Amino acid sequence: MLPTQMEKSRIPPPITFTDEDFIYNDGTEPQLSFTTNKSGDKALPFLSKDAIKERLAKTAPSLIDDDVSKLMVEPVSYTAPYSIGKADPNALRLALERANVFRRIAGLHPVTLDENLTTAAQKGAALMAITGVSGHGKQPKPEGMDNDLYSAGIAATTKCNLATNSSLVDTIGTFIDDHGGTGDNIHANAKVGHRMKFLDHRLTSLGFGIAPANPTGGINATLANYSNLENAKHPDMGSWDFVAWPAPGYFPLKAGVFDRYPSLLPRWSVTLNRETYRFIISQPNQAKVVITHVNAPDGEKTWTYDTSAPNMYIGTSDIVFPDSSNGGYKPEPYMSYVFFINDPTHRYNDGDIYKIELTTPKGETISYTTEFFDATK
Repeated sequence: MLPTQMEKSRIPPPITFTDEDFIYNDGTEPQLSFTTNKSGDKALPFLSKDAIKERLAKTAPSLIDDDVSKLMVEPVSYTAPYSIGKADPNALRLALERANVFRRIAGLHPVTLDENLTTAAQKGAALMAITGVSGHGKQPKPEGMDNDLYSAGIAATTKCNLATNSSLVDTIGTFIDDHGGTGDNIHANAKVGHRMKFLDHRLTSLGFGIAPANPTGGINATLANYSNLENAKHPDMGSWDFVAWPAPGYFPLKAGVFDRYPSLLPRWSVTLNRETYRFIISQPNQAKVVITHVNAPDGEKTWTYDTSAPNMYIGTSDIVFPDSSNGGYKPEPYMSYVFFINDPTHRYNDGDIYKIELTTPKGETISYTTEFFDATK
């Protein structure tokens, strides 16, 4: 039976979530065995291991069906007259809260689910599923599709984060881990742009679109859409110096981020507050990173990289698109570092402690410490 023929009653919502389901017990701020600066808002306390595990459990991808067709309350029509379908709002809520878990680990405030962003993303997801074509703005116009609908779909696929053939909530981790669409260790995701959008300190709202694959053959589609930030500031964001991933303090392993792709050496990333650390192109390039495995089994181990190394990227990113139709804002570039330990044999393990020290092109220094833990224990 084609999706266009399915009755709504035959696609039940997987589960109903309420605000109370996402009230977390953070407990007491943990006493870390090391001193470290904070990622994100300095006023937010570090999370304990148990608090992180509780957040992860309450937003686990397994809480909803990974069959996209079972997450639709209105079906997609793959032939004219086309319809974009509608996703179960409970599934979208879980995806939102999963994103908020990762944002909180990074010291960032939660974002909300926006209906207009979701509608726009749904048009893009439907267009990808109808055409079976992935890629930003690459979908051909289906025969008989309304020009306005096609234009809106192309606009969404051009600017949104895209994923294919993956479950909705687990896709959040895919975007933040940012595989980059290739197994090339050096160039796969040099800028981790998908991650940067989710962990943008200015972000205030998100929208999601999902669509099952065309029954005649094609791809499932998932889109994540971002708010165009008026005044470019999250209203709750207080004093901050940087946003890091993995974040300082306790950081989970086996949680669907950072260590999900064995073939890809996982990226660290740091975005610096432009009010304090300004990237000036004309200055000598003194940027470098020192990674120290503090408690390595055979004694402290250190790696040092500068921008001549193929596994270190430093640059600027506007991250979120300006939008003149919504008042817009002047894009302000933020300096970001992306780097990884260039050793295919290196692995991160439960209890490992790493100190990161960055030097900016102006010779300023930033440091923090991260302890990894197995979130499945």
